[in-house]
Amino acid sequence: MRAWVEIQASVKNGFRTVLLGTDDYLRYRRFGAPALSIGSHGYVQLWDRQARRMILLHRWILGLRTGDGMIGDHRNADRADNRRDNLRVVNSSGSSQNVAGRGRSRYRGVYPSRSGRWCAKVKFRGEVLNLGTYSNEEEAAKAADAKRRELMPFYVPAAERVS
Repeated sequence: MRAWVEIQASVKNGFRTVLLGTDDYLRYRRFGAPALSIGSHGYVQLWDRQARRMILLHRWILGLRTGDGMIGDHRNADRADNRRDNLRVVNSSGSSQNVAGRGRSRYRGVYPSRSGRWCAKVKFRGEVLNLGTYSNEEEAAKAADAKRRELMPFYVPAAERVS
């Protein structure tokens, strides 16, 4: 038996399947099971009849309130996957670490040098930390991941974000 429920949320051109843990699904039903929709931001949202406003589903599940300064983050970066084990509470710094690589490498903070080796770097609190050069892209990525894990408690490597 699986530990989640699939619900349909309306989106501009039809519907999209949303994943919700069974416990949270039961709570959602007690809440009145309002219709779910996908907002222009791509997040699943529901209508709170008492507050008379939209609430992002992942923030509702995590119990986050407007103005609390915390962010609900999807570990696997899939905004429709609202199972509790895929959600975590982070600050803005932790949320910004949950991104994929950019540029000429498949990995974040890794780039080729002119000598043909691979360089690794990490940006932390506005400062760029150069971690050295490595013989291949994967070694440089491991060094960058290790340094991020050391410095940033909310960091989740790309390999662990994939569901």
